[in-house]
Amino acid sequence: MLKKCFYAKNLLASLFMVLFTTQLVFSQPAEKPYWVKNLNIKNPDSHYFGIGQSNKSQEEADDRARVAFAKNVSVSVESMTKSFLAESDQEIRDEFEEQSKVTADIKLRGISISKRWQDKNNNIFYSLIQYTKDEYRKIYQSELKAELDQLKQKNISKEKKRREKIRHDAEMAKLKAAQKEKELQLQRERDLLEQKERRATREHEQHLLATRGDFIRMPAPLKMLDLRNAELAAKTHEISFSAVLGPFDLGRAAYTFYWKYFSAGFNVAKNIKTFALQESFLKIRVLSGEKRIYHTSLALGVNQLAHHIANFEHFDKDHIDYSLFLAGNVSLPQLYLHSSIFVDRRKLALGFNYYPLFNQFKGKLEVILQSELIYDPDYRTRFDDQFLFQPGLRFAVDPDFFSIMVSYERNEFVTFTFDLVF
Repeated sequence: MLKKCFYAKNLLASLFMVLFTTQLVFSQPAEKPYWVKNLNIKNPDSHYFGIGQSNKSQEEADDRARVAFAKNVSVSVESMTKSFLAESDQEIRDEFEEQSKVTADIKLRGISISKRWQDKNNNIFYSLIQYTKDEYRKIYQSELKAELDQLKQKNISKEKKRREKIRHDAEMAKLKAAQKEKELQLQRERDLLEQKERRATREHEQHLLATRGDFIRMPAPLKMLDLRNAELAAKTHEISFSAVLGPFDLGRAAYTFYWKYFSAGFNVAKNIKTFALQESFLKIRVLSGEKRIYHTSLALGVNQLAHHIANFEHFDKDHIDYSLFLAGNVSLPQLYLHSSIFVDRRKLALGFNYYPLFNQFKGKLEVILQSELIYDPDYRTRFDDQFLFQPGLRFAVDPDFFSIMVSYERNEFVTFTFDLVF
């Protein structure tokens, strides 16, 4: 019984001491350290230090302590850096000095916060960094040596890359020089070939001018039998009319007006005793190949067509059509020949104007062949011929004014045609 009372008294005494000690802890704050109260250390001459404080966070106090420490060591760091760099080669020194951020970074390498303290009443955080000067010198020199070693390795790598680049550039320069020389050689060969081709062309043209000059200088014909090519007359008006033999009758009549790059015209054609076709057109020459040897022309135009008309009083709108057309021609002086093409929605026509015995007749005698593929049934002959083969013979009584042609047309008629240009 006495033993139990003794244990109870000891337990009560222990609890009382704990409560008393806790009250002292919470009622009286810990005493501020010297470096907090004075924002200085007791022996500043033998140490490097930095003190930071913040009313926001401990991290901010740490950062400010680092900034203060870096400022404190700046002068000594500069002296230590110059002394240490004196032992390094010039290239390393130059590169190190160019990297101004390196020294500032090394100042704080290997440095950690020495002490922290919090003023809980005022909610202020304090941080201290403190090293003896000998301690810091050893840390800084170790970090500086590591930095310089790293720079040396980088320089070795850079030098290898530089030499490799020089070698690569030299190889590429050789390849480019060889390629350039090859290109120049190929260009010289092409130039020689072009010179030969131009010389051959000139000789060929000179030969044609000497042997076919009169034909080359002669104006190209304005049409095949009755279809226009791309040529335009040097004069303003052209009238053409045809007479059909057996029985004798008017076969075709046409008028064409010429002005600069344009021409416009109108024509009608008979089929036995009734008018079978009426046509008007507008043409513009889009290419006039006034070449020295091979005269070439191209023209575009539009046709207004009427088929199966009985007379000029009644035009059935169902029998009226419109069509774009393309016409072109090119001369071949070696053959004393002009070739022509005409195409619209009705048909495709090819024609050849050949001048036999040119030197004897001076181009006044002309053999003509006009062939047509008619794919629109409304414009075929009364026998529904899809293909026409129409030869003719034209004689220029006066090449600048009047010509006569006899021809076999539409697989049926022999016609005489008279053309006047004025």
